[in-house]
Amino acid sequence: MSIDDYLNDHNVMLATIIVLSIIATILFIGLITPLVISATGGGEVRLDAAYFNVRTAIPTLLLLILLGLCLMLRYFNGERLIAAIAVVIAATLICIIVNPFKNFYLNASLPVLGFGLVGAAHKIYRAINPKSIKTTLRGVGPHLVHLGLILILIGAVVSTTCNVDGTRELQEGDSWNFQDYTIAVTELDEIQKRASFERIIYFDVYKDSKLIDQGQAKMVYDMNWGQWQSIVYTKRGVTEDLYVALKGVSPPTVSLYARVVPMINFIWGGLIVMASGIAIVTCTDYMMKPKIKDVKRKYEEKLQDELRRLREET
Repeated sequence: MSIDDYLNDHNVMLATIIVLSIIATILFIGLITPLVISATGGGEVRLDAAYFNVRTAIPTLLLLILLGLCLMLRYFNGERLIAAIAVVIAATLICIIVNPFKNFYLNASLPVLGFGLVGAAHKIYRAINPKSIKTTLRGVGPHLVHLGLILILIGAVVSTTCNVDGTRELQEGDSWNFQDYTIAVTELDEIQKRASFERIIYFDVYKDSKLIDQGQAKMVYDMNWGQWQSIVYTKRGVTEDLYVALKGVSPPTVSLYARVVPMINFIWGGLIVMASGIAIVTCTDYMMKPKIKDVKRKYEEKLQDELRRLREET
């Protein structure tokens, strides 16, 4: 038996279901473990993102390889696909050893994500039919969903593994140089309302010594519920987002928290691309679906032809 006998739609789909089941099992165990420990009197246990990241890293990489295989399966023979997988694995190992991004998850995932991205782009290219816009849209739509999913995964991996955060104690008039930003505190304020109490910090945001925004962060105490709520300042950019939150106040000092998250727009862009693909598939399916009246008319014509043929034969 050749490699092509094993690399087919059925086996790739079966492997995908198995890998998804493994990931789902890991997530289920991670979610149910704290509940079981708490119910058996073992105390409160919280599993952070690192617990899930370590355990789902390899299955997720396998899932991405299967996605790339699924997208290229019908256009390349088994030998080429095996060679492509070998190149991806080799590139992943080289990235892990050389460590160009200074982050294990990023080094391990980007070559595999690139493989899936190439597969989606190849499918979209093959689906283009210059002679028919409807056929092109019908073929491109499903693969836009795949492309959107890959963009979401790229944004999720980069944003969760490369974000940088920090905390600083500041007073009015102080400045904080955080990454490429400077946060200059301009005013502290407290507002008493009927059912709430607000602590507010006003600040200017500079980047490369240039004022880019003026913002505020709040801590609001809800007297009805008896709890504090933090209202976070957000500055969205093309390549990264800046978040600033007020953690605590001990006049005249405030505790300020800041975080820079890169490439978060890949997630939003991926969602838009995925939604566009779903909308295109839905619309083209409706437009190309034969109308009931047309089907009925064709059936009646065929029936009349059959009756006419029977009369002629008798």
